[in-house]
Amino acid sequence: MAWNSLKRSRFILVGVVIGVALSYFVVGRTLNVGDTGRNRTAHRHVTGVHTVGLHPINVDFPGQDHADVVTSGVNNADGGLDIGMELIHHVNQWRGEDIKYTPCKATTAQLTRKTNSKTVKTCAAIFTELRKCREVSGADEKASSPLPNFFQAIEYVNQTDENGEIDMVTMKDMYSKSHIGFVHLPKSGGTSVEKLLKAKGRVEQISHCGGFVSGVKMLQSGVTNKTYVFGSKRSYGLHKFHTGSKPFLYLTWLRNPVDKFVSAFFYVQKTAPYFHTLFKKYVKPAKDLTAFLKLTQNVRIQTFDNHFTRLMLFDEFPAIDASFEDCCGSAPSKVPEITETHYLAAKRNLKSNMAFVGLTEEFKMSQDMVSYVLGLPILNSDIHVNANPHRINITSWERQEIERRNIWDMKLYEDALEIFEQQKQIYLKFKDL
Repeated sequence: MAWNSLKRSRFILVGVVIGVALSYFVVGRTLNVGDTGRNRTAHRHVTGVHTVGLHPINVDFPGQDHADVVTSGVNNADGGLDIGMELIHHVNQWRGEDIKYTPCKATTAQLTRKTNSKTVKTCAAIFTELRKCREVSGADEKASSPLPNFFQAIEYVNQTDENGEIDMVTMKDMYSKSHIGFVHLPKSGGTSVEKLLKAKGRVEQISHCGGFVSGVKMLQSGVTNKTYVFGSKRSYGLHKFHTGSKPFLYLTWLRNPVDKFVSAFFYVQKTAPYFHTLFKKYVKPAKDLTAFLKLTQNVRIQTFDNHFTRLMLFDEFPAIDASFEDCCGSAPSKVPEITETHYLAAKRNLKSNMAFVGLTEEFKMSQDMVSYVLGLPILNSDIHVNANPHRINITSWERQEIERRNIWDMKLYEDALEIFEQQKQIYLKFKDL
């Protein structure tokens, strides 16, 4: 009798345990209880509510792998840029609601004196000093990220205009009044772009590390009623030293790397006496492009080796920073090899930190689009690309050799084509509104 009672008690206890477990499972699934459930709910909200067209507008352009993209701004749970939070941050900062870090004027003033003296410090030493400057001032934690891609932003604001914290007028006004950094890739129509940018202010040429220090000093001057426009090759990275409430945005223009390489070669060959000793040594003796490629097969010259990838990097790779000794780069022995790691960082900066990406091959459309971004009237402008018959008639070996030397620039150009097409679709949708 006792034994039977004990057996019945055990069966009842097992039944209760099973019942509780089933109840918890059903309720948990229904209410999304637990960390995993909350993450699923958050993920559905982030990627589902504000979806426009073929891609969620709070995430970077289609084809961007979140695994290799970490922005300097605000990110969602999946690692993509949460453009809504990013825009709100910039608007608050613009209104003076976000505190900025203290500028390190003493350091920049000292560096300016040294770079202007006869004993010019090397780029490696200069950027080491600038890194210390940021550490002391707290810039790493508080420095502003540049404005995100304008056309992603306009699509987001249009979707959330009635209920969102940012309206279209405020957003366009913020972009039109920002400081500008134009990452100028040589022989890609950048001279014409800089002519267009003069409508926003004098274009300060940041072509080497000494010029970079000058740009830092301008941004930390405390002047609030002036819009700075920085051009030339060494402008990327200035946003990390920006101390004011006025936003900062980047623009860039890309050209097919093979065409850019050939154009640069013939341009430098024509003007070699004026240029760097590297060009005099390797370009002037070459009677044609084939001879130059054979002469430099084991020589790494910055201008002809994944140049755009190098221009899109700052601070993460000190050896890259150090190689910008002057307009044309260091001696070949000091020019670091570009790897996939560099490419992924440059790709991140291209997709997350450029307010606009233009193309030389689509110059008129690019010009119209960047004018829209900056609040400028649509103008016609001559393009100063070095036209030459050799650009089309290169041999298959020449093309293969140029592509081999610029494999990562080729990949970045493919990324730029994708970005440009997305920008263009959004521009055509909104340009007349």
